[in-house]
Amino acid sequence: MPDSPGLGGSSDLSSLVEIHRAVLAETGARLFTILAFTDGGRTMHRIYSSHPHEYPVGGRKDVTRDVAADWLARCVDEQAPYFGRTRDDVRRIFADSALIESLGCGSIINAPVVRDGLTIGALNILDAEGAYGDDDVEKALAVASRSADVVAATINEMSSNEMSEEPQ
Repeated sequence: MPDSPGLGGSSDLSSLVEIHRAVLAETGARLFTILAFTDGGRTMHRIYSSHPHEYPVGGRKDVTRDVAADWLARCVDEQAPYFGRTRDDVRRIFADSALIESLGCGSIINAPVVRDGLTIGALNILDAEGAYGDDDVEKALAVASRSADVVAATINEMSSNEMSEEPQ
């Protein structure tokens, strides 16, 4: 389950690769990415990808243009998972659904990563249509909860690097 508002996430995971391994062990995934919310939640930065050619680390999504408003409300504001069981569910939410389908994916679990009561990211777990059930959503939420410290540390590192790259 996501961490409770006001509480920090606990984690036995120490890297983004370990998060990926935990997802594979718990739910399986044909495609797995981690997005971090930045710019006050207006931008999503990809900080990890199982398919770096198709979904490179550093890629960005503008939340107002690239995802549906109801997805944002559910995952970010309500801190609840999004479970798209079918290709139609994926198409309705994501502008890049054609690429998702080209990788053989037609089912998605987006599990919000919550730390100190704020949604700081999302685990995006995709596989073939019909590959996931409700129990997989619960497993994904458990991994997301264990991921909060690593995702927060990665966001902090990104912020430090951006600040050090400013023109002099």
